[in-house]
Amino acid sequence: MKKAVLTLICFLNFLIIPNEIIASPLGDAMRIARSAAVRVFTDCVYLIKLKSGAELYLTPIPRFGGNGFFVKSKNYTNAVLTASHVVTCPNFFDENIFPDAFDKDQITTVTNAARLRVEYNGLRYKANLVKLLISADNVDKDLALLDVQLPSDVQHTKVSIDQGDDLDLGDEVWVLGYLQLSSEEKDPRLSSWLIRHSVISDIVGGTIKLREFMFPGESGSMIAVIKEGLP
Repeated sequence: MKKAVLTLICFLNFLIIPNEIIASPLGDAMRIARSAAVRVFTDCVYLIKLKSGAELYLTPIPRFGGNGFFVKSKNYTNAVLTASHVVTCPNFFDENIFPDAFDKDQITTVTNAARLRVEYNGLRYKANLVKLLISADNVDKDLALLDVQLPSDVQHTKVSIDQGDDLDLGDEVWVLGYLQLSSEEKDPRLSSWLIRHSVISDIVGGTIKLREFMFPGESGSMIAVIKEGLP
């Protein structure tokens, strides 16, 4: 018998965080995945302090959006798992966000904060970053856990986390998520639910890679893995 395993993927490096095993057929797994999936939006807010003592707040800068999904959590009722690079803001100096707008010699400090929102069933809700895991045991993780301010009457599906040790090279997978170009993308062709087929091309430790290149906006998506001969 076949089964589908739902997994978080990260852009370029694909970290395996398999979720609750869902019985076949594949269509059932797809529907459950969609009912747990969300779009994640990040706006970066920068506070610049100058040597003169002045403070400047930059207009929030939309980042590339991403995906996430509701997971079961002991500490948070509405926990969402996503990729850490989806919800973190770039360094002001490293990224040259405004290379011509400021005299860098006059800047003393720059602090930034990520303003997070999660979209579920067409509505957006505020979210707080509660845990950021970039590396552990010398392995890149690229994971973040969000706590979403979801009204109590909004019903949603949650999935649980497992190890997924039975994944192997050549396994067929289906990428499930939303593709988007920016935090404010309005084009329905780029913000609708997408299902794409791929194959696991490499596994190193707890990290997998897929054969096809992933697009910006797909970070944090789930994949469905169909395994043969499993109860």
